[in-house]
Amino acid sequence: MNRRDFLRMTAAAMFAAVSPWSEAWADDLSDLMDSTNDSIPLDENIVAVFSDTHIRFPVTAHQPTRLIQCVRAILDMNPRPANLLIYGDLARAQGLVEEYELFRKIIAPIDKAGIRWEAAMGNHDRLNNFYAAFPERKEEKPLVPDRYVHIVKTPRVDFILLDSYMEGESRGEIRPNQRAWLEDRLRQYTETQKPVFVGCHHGIHHTDLRELLTSSLCCAGFLHGHSHRWRSFVADTLPMLCFGSTGSWGDLGYAIGHISEKDVLFVPHLDKFVMNERFIKKPIPDVDAYLKKLNEQKVLMPFRG
Repeated sequence: MNRRDFLRMTAAAMFAAVSPWSEAWADDLSDLMDSTNDSIPLDENIVAVFSDTHIRFPVTAHQPTRLIQCVRAILDMNPRPANLLIYGDLARAQGLVEEYELFRKIIAPIDKAGIRWEAAMGNHDRLNNFYAAFPERKEEKPLVPDRYVHIVKTPRVDFILLDSYMEGESRGEIRPNQRAWLEDRLRQYTETQKPVFVGCHHGIHHTDLRELLTSSLCCAGFLHGHSHRWRSFVADTLPMLCFGSTGSWGDLGYAIGHISEKDVLFVPHLDKFVMNERFIKKPIPDVDAYLKKLNEQKVLMPFRG
């Protein structure tokens, strides 16, 4: 066991000893934690994907209930995914420490099951407050200084999670030092001929990375959240995929990525749609038909090169 895993387990155990939350959904979370079986095998070629969890303090029942449902669905799998990717906006608005503390309680069964998880920072997140709730995740030598950037490795493909956060802004950006790091890393992937997905919370138009990623044959695609909609498209030969929200508004649920030797098949699991007139201008007349259609839109993203 490495130092980071030891600190993560120690912090999780300490946090689990804190008195349970009093909200009605806390019983569901307690039952889930108690019933989590850590003997179910993990598959390195399956990855789960969450995005835009938007856990809120003061607490409202909607977002925690939805996130608990998604966590339970992952734990009900056999085998389970070895990795969980979360594409930003863990917190609701200003990234309060209390929001990350509650997020930690809900994600604890994932840790207990041995599933590794990593997150990108979104516009509603605040990195220092995230570290206050997850001190073991603060790297002594981060890949990019002052940025939360990570590589999730699997046997057949890796996932780079960039940090597009801009304080006080809903838009995002990839700063020059992070871009320079990414250029160097992509050259290494080209040399090893291992495919990689690049992503962050914000869409590609926030990042100025389209030309770089399109020209890199090792890059299999760009993954992101932020828009709360299940959408896939190709621009300049670069495949892109936007994930829905676990439980805020828009297309609600999660996705599972099945990794083969030549591609990843992303399968949506969306069971609810929540209207937000600020961002969604056209109501959905038949939500059941809409969700059925979305869930049939599996996205195959082949490795290039």
